[in-house]
Amino acid sequence: MGSTERRERERDERRRSILTAAEGLFLEKGYSAVTLDELAAHCELAKGTLYLYFPSKADMLGSIALATIQDLGDRFQRVLETCQDPASCLGQMGQQYMEYHHATRERSGLVELASSRAIQEQLSPELQAAWGRESGRSITQLAQALGGCRAAGLLVEDLDPLEFALVLAGCSMGLIEIAGQCQGMLPLEPAQFVERGWSLLLSAVSAPGVDLSRSMKDGGPE
Repeated sequence: MGSTERRERERDERRRSILTAAEGLFLEKGYSAVTLDELAAHCELAKGTLYLYFPSKADMLGSIALATIQDLGDRFQRVLETCQDPASCLGQMGQQYMEYHHATRERSGLVELASSRAIQEQLSPELQAAWGRESGRSITQLAQALGGCRAAGLLVEDLDPLEFALVLAGCSMGLIEIAGQCQGMLPLEPAQFVERGWSLLLSAVSAPGVDLSRSMKDGGPE
């Protein structure tokens, strides 16, 4: 390994270690309560060194959240690349979303904060561009799966895949928020609550004689 590659690797490792430390402090104390001085001390770095990697605290938060939403896009992409059956593809995406929610639920508050207008306006142009590319990726992928189901005659003909993908995504976020607010009232875990929501919506747009909601459970329509 040459000196250039070694320096790049060391820089990437330092960047990841800063983000790991920042995420821990943000989760423990809250984003607003964490100062750059505190974070620098926690990382055993000079404050100026932090600026070599991140121009602002907002960029640290944005980078943490961006990696989280990239994970969902990566999960969906693997499904699209490996699954041939339209119904199974959609069902696997639903299952991947539930697993993603479970794996990232501790970070959900950070993602929500990073998505706010106040934080987005503070991000560097490079990070804003990355958010623009990534934020719509999972929606486009879900729309692709829905389009495959419509082409296979599993969904009503007048369904707009992109429009319904946005409906599914919006309902999922809303259901997760409600589940968090109503803990103790629901007989289901949050992920199961979202799965139930997807099933109800898919039942409503399934083609006559098809129950696409079963794809959420066994990978194929009834």
